[in-house]
Amino acid sequence: MAQPAYELIWKVRRTFRAMAFFADGLLQPYDISAQERAAMEFVHAWGPMSVPDLARNFHVSRQNIQIRVNGLMKRGLMEKRPNPAHKKSALIALSADGAALFAKVREAERAVVDQIFAGIETEEIKAASATLSKLLHAMTDASTGQGETE
Repeated sequence: MAQPAYELIWKVRRTFRAMAFFADGLLQPYDISAQERAAMEFVHAWGPMSVPDLARNFHVSRQNIQIRVNGLMKRGLMEKRPNPAHKKSALIALSADGAALFAKVREAERAVVDQIFAGIETEEIKAASATLSKLLHAMTDASTGQGETE
């Protein structure tokens, strides 16, 4: 099993790098990076959240996400909101300009995604998505120690 698993991990890494390279080019007219776009997507999908919560969901360090959030806030694409659960850790949300920009980005991506996936059957996409979900869950469990047995 180690060889097919390693091959899958290798292909996921290559796919991730190819997607990042492709996304940076696609996002250049919008003056945001792939990492900034991902941060915007998390907040768009899940609503306002603190930087530590964003980092946990993103599987990166708090410092890493803070850099992205700061850059987006300087450009008026994200904003701080009061956090009723924590006085010092504000909630980060898309600003009106950020939400509008994210909608434009999603529209531009839609055509490209349709083109990329045109030769792949819907059932193949669903199977790949299910496999990647299992892999992400297993990796998250392993990184937090939840998957360990005594």
